Amino acid sequence: MRRQPPKRILKLAPAQSAKDCIGNLTQGCSIIGVTKGQFSLLDLIKAVSDQIGPASLTVSTWSTGIRDTQNLGILIDQGAFSSVRLCLDRSFAGRQPQYLAGVIETWGIENIRMTRNHAKFFMLRNDTWNICCRSSMNLNRNPRLEQFDIDNSLEMCDFFENVIDEIFEKMPEGLTKKVAVCDQVFPQLIGGGISDQYAKKDISKLWADIAPIQWGD
Repeated sequence: MRRQPPKRILKLAPAQSAKDCIGNLTQGCSIIGVTKGQFSLLDLIKAVSDQIGPASLTVSTWSTGIRDTQNLGILIDQGAFSSVRLCLDRSFAGRQPQYLAGVIETWGIENIRMTRNHAKFFMLRNDTWNICCRSSMNLNRNPRLEQFDIDNSLEMCDFFENVIDEIFEKMPEGLTKKVAVCDQVFPQLIGGGISDQYAKKDISKLWADIAPIQWGD
């Protein structure tokens, strides 16, 4: 995706809250921040939601914890979101089986999909705002250097939403420990193909007939 770059606000946030860090959102805003992990992706979601009002929420992340799930449930109960969707990594069910029931109860089984996922972003969209945030953060707080980019951009939201739409169309709903189900679909996503020879090693049975990339000197 290519677009005309907007005027960006750069933020170094060693100690601020998510609310204080992003400040007041404006139409066409673009905010780039680096933190020490004092707030999480969920904190950013709440900080944005508090400003723009009820909106549809789409989240892509590697993992989620039980506390994040409970806090997200509180926001849902408060009417912060008109709809929700969640895309998790397909290892989540095997790594955190104790969280499955809570995640399904909070998000709704029909609103969850799994794939080979390490992308962390969210969209909050209503009639006035199209907020897209890309970040190194998972939903939980992590006291390490983290970065985030927030844009109020219809084009950018559509770009990422289309990826999630495809995953929701091709993957079965809910959470599964059967990673093979996810791996059968993954090669078809975003136009097909693989990234490099490591992907072939990782899913050798699926891509055994694809020659590895020959790297130059």
